[in-house]
Amino acid sequence: MYKLKGKLIHKGDAKQVSEKFRVMDFVIETPDEKYPQKVQFQAANDRIQDVNMLAIGEELELSFDLRGREYNGKYYNTLNAYKIESTLF
Repeated sequence: MYKLKGKLIHKGDAKQVSEKFRVMDFVIETPDEKYPQKVQFQAANDRIQDVNMLAIGEELELSFDLRGREYNGKYYNTLNAYKIESTLF
């Protein structure tokens, strides 16, 4: 489990992957003043609603895990957000 605070800067479209599985990519910018990072995360199923409730520019804290897989000799990573909260409340 990892945690990160940042500002929401992009929300992608939700995509239906299978009958019971949907995903949506979103990007947050970390608060590092000198070298802020733009990091892409993935929300799945019910977490998509959590992202959609946030406005672009809103500060948030998220908990995520790192997922990795191999496909045809290439390796892919996903930052899977499972808890997404506005820091306004």
